[in-house]
Amino acid sequence: MIEDMRDVTAEMLKGVSDKLNEFARYERLDNNRKRLIAACEEQPNRRYEVGAYYGGASYYLQQKLEIQDVRLVYAPALGIGNFGGQTDNWMWPRHTGDFGFLSRLCRS
Repeated sequence: MIEDMRDVTAEMLKGVSDKLNEFARYERLDNNRKRLIAACEEQPNRRYEVGAYYGGASYYLQQKLEIQDVRLVYAPALGIGNFGGQTDNWMWPRHTGDFGFLSRLCRS
């Protein structure tokens, strides 16, 4: 889940010029991207990614929440998928109930 986006176009294009060939340009952009991400990585439960937008005219650093431990326990009631004893014309009874769950980050 993206929590924050920041324009890092100036930092990404630092040292990039028209004089560079394609490989040198790629290497410079890759080094700039790695430097930006390394500066942010010390925050716990976060991942960072630099995305190119508008064909490389703009670059944005995305901060994403990383949930490392998700546990879901669910035991549906018998009546959810078996309304009035009908099995919805299927050979085997099936679960037909919709549900959702809410997760939150738990810090230890």
